[in-house]
Amino acid sequence: MSKSDRVQISKLKPSLSKYLRAAQKGHVTTVLDRDTPIAVIAPVSSDAADPLDVIPAVFGPEAFQRIEISAVRGRVDSVALLLEERGER
Repeated sequence: MSKSDRVQISKLKPSLSKYLRAAQKGHVTTVLDRDTPIAVIAPVSSDAADPLDVIPAVFGPEAFQRIEISAVRGRVDSVALLLEERGER
């Protein structure tokens, strides 16, 4: 790989790890969709990278209990119900 490469999506998919490792070493790769550049895989500078904040869960998995669902009797127009609900927003 040179310092800057171009790669089609179809060739990128099976070897993404290779391009990510190259980015860690300073290489820049332009991703192409039918010869049109659509993205760039590039190294992140250490001063530009924001560390991720880990937010602890408020509730544990035990807070989620089994939800009882009752059967619907009669015909229901789901599209009408969705439109009605969305109209309230």
